[in-house]
Amino acid sequence: AAALTAGDRVHAVSRRDARLVFDDDADKVLLYHSRDNDRRLRARPVACLEFGAEDAPAIEALLASHPARPVVVATLPHEGGDGDRVAVASSLLNEGLLEVTASGGARDAAPSDDEASG
Repeated sequence: AAALTAGDRVHAVSRRDARLVFDDDADKVLLYHSRDNDRRLRARPVACLEFGAEDAPAIEALLASHPARPVVVATLPHEGGDGDRVAVASSLLNEGLLEVTASGGARDAAPSDDEASG
């Protein structure tokens, strides 16, 4: 699979699979998820990713996305640059929490006939 870019549109696979927990003492956030677990048999332990507190707004935006409302990686709320946005989104993508909806130039595509007539 190609590397994620700032122009890619992504969306969360399922909001139920992840929880973001703030650790104010350590200035970090922990993202717990159970994406690897089968729905009926929760046999695997919950996975945990650690991020800096500055990544939290971008993670929240990614987790709030869905197929009908994907987000362009470059538009994620983050004080850093596109490199930081891509790194956060790539971490969630690698864990199976995100899917790429469209890549690169697709964000500039014209609206579909349904959208244009509405």
